[in-house]
Amino acid sequence: MAEFIESNRGKSLLIFENYKFSKANTKLDGTTRWKCINRKCTAILYTNQTNTICSESENIIHINHDPYTRNLIDRQILNTVCKRKAEEDFHSRPKKIIIEEICKPSALNTNITDVQRISKNIYEKRKKILLANSNDLAMGVHKALDDMKPVTKEGEPFLLLNDKEKNVVIFSCNTNLKLLSEIDTIYMDGTFKCCPRFFKQMFTIHILKNGHYIPIIFCLFLNKSYETYLYILNKINGLLNDFNIQFSPKWVTIDFKMAIHKAVEVVWPNVEIVGCRFHLTQAWWRSVQKFGLSVDYKNMSSEIGQWIRHTFGLLFLDPHEVSECFVNDFMSDCPDNKRLKKYCDYLTDNFISEESLFPPQYWAAATASFVRTTNACESFFSFFNQCCYKHTPSIMNWLAVLINEVQTDVYIKIRSINILKTPGDTKNVERQRRNEAYIEDYKKNKICRYEFVKQISYNYLAIQNKT
Repeated sequence: MAEFIESNRGKSLLIFENYKFSKANTKLDGTTRWKCINRKCTAILYTNQTNTICSESENIIHINHDPYTRNLIDRQILNTVCKRKAEEDFHSRPKKIIIEEICKPSALNTNITDVQRISKNIYEKRKKILLANSNDLAMGVHKALDDMKPVTKEGEPFLLLNDKEKNVVIFSCNTNLKLLSEIDTIYMDGTFKCCPRFFKQMFTIHILKNGHYIPIIFCLFLNKSYETYLYILNKINGLLNDFNIQFSPKWVTIDFKMAIHKAVEVVWPNVEIVGCRFHLTQAWWRSVQKFGLSVDYKNMSSEIGQWIRHTFGLLFLDPHEVSECFVNDFMSDCPDNKRLKKYCDYLTDNFISEESLFPPQYWAAATASFVRTTNACESFFSFFNQCCYKHTPSIMNWLAVLINEVQTDVYIKIRSINILKTPGDTKNVERQRRNEAYIEDYKKNKICRYEFVKQISYNYLAIQNKT
């Protein structure tokens, strides 16, 4: 009985009695002539249009060689199947594909050498398809995207912008963009960890409605300059106009990069920028480490450490109270220490003074709400990174994750957006209630300002100690 497999070069092979035959030619009547792949062998056989071996192929005599072992043939079949699946499913790890196939009866004799060879072949196959060896970004990634014309699982065009000159790509669809007309707050953040090759940053825009954080716009670009952010935000505004979508956000929550702050203020001059509380506390914590104060900070009995920890409570004051509290309350109570003075100067120059880079109106607010962070963006990047089996995946691999995993989940969230989602983390809920009680006590003058800041400052104690 004959069986057909694929050679390592993608050509058809016929297996008969454990000998391999390559296709020679096909006659007008549909009969195909096959010859032994051993060049010194003259064995020939024929198949008809139904791929059945013809009677004239009987008594085939092979010269100068023995038949292949069944294990070797099964390995080639396994290799062919795995390579085909690797083409169809770009974002699955090669090992996962191989394991799924070797569980079948025909591949039970596979050993580790076979797995290594097949894995290597999968990578080589993907290199050709995914343009991984292209040194020309414009002719490689951008051309591949133009040729592919990516669409979502629901058939919507997904490539909004493919700028070859500026090396900027924007993905989204009409369903996603329509959400912007229903909300007034967006969350923007970027990451350098799960970018496809030839790009340096993946940048996303999320929205929040009824407790659902939903990523709706995905961008790729090469740097984090003011000009790049400005170009991207202006392009997004232009695309929204093309879709006849009216969008003018009231609040934009972002991290503490001056470039993105300036770009947001230019594109949406009336917007209120909300500095992410998590990024702010991380920046303060890094300065604590930089000035050699981390040991004091972690020492619960240290006067210096206690003073530093209390500064994190400034986040929960109204903006107009921050500077006065820092000068009158904190500085009058500040321990005499040269390293601590550097920390004070850092806070003043960058966050406390009205002339600082990021004055209090960007980050201070008398609210216990957890929506003043871009943690949803950070969680999304963490999930996306886990879906990619390489630190810098190819553009096709990256896009497969974005369409198959992310956008499919986005559709589900959009269909569920009118269902109120309650917080699932009981610890966060309890912490929020406790902070709301502190804020209420302060507003009712039950506690003084400095005492309020001290009490609520322990919000971020656990976070810093884990860093």
